[in-house]
Amino acid sequence: MKRSREKTKMKRIIDIWKQAGSELEEIRRQKLRGLPYRFSEVNTLLELSSSHNGPLRTTSGLVEMQRIFMKGARRLNKLPSAVRETQARYDVKTAARRHTRRKPAKMNK
Repeated sequence: MKRSREKTKMKRIIDIWKQAGSELEEIRRQKLRGLPYRFSEVNTLLELSSSHNGPLRTTSGLVEMQRIFMKGARRLNKLPSAVRETQARYDVKTAARRHTRRKPAKMNK
């Protein structure tokens, strides 16, 4: 009995937070819509990007981020010192067959 009351109470709290969250999101959107568009600030941001003298990014940085995570995990002894993965051969025909839907087998009546 006590457990079901607690469960009901928790569901009520969750529902209240869901409603509050959607109302807060609407308030935030209204505030953002009310802001004036300042051309000088937009131009400043655009100039910053055009004056960038560094090398162009050729990747999203995801591979580098994964390398850093693996390095940190090794330091915390969460991984073996080396991770061995076998190189899988990629065959276009096999991959295409895997992604096509198979027709369901006919059932005998």
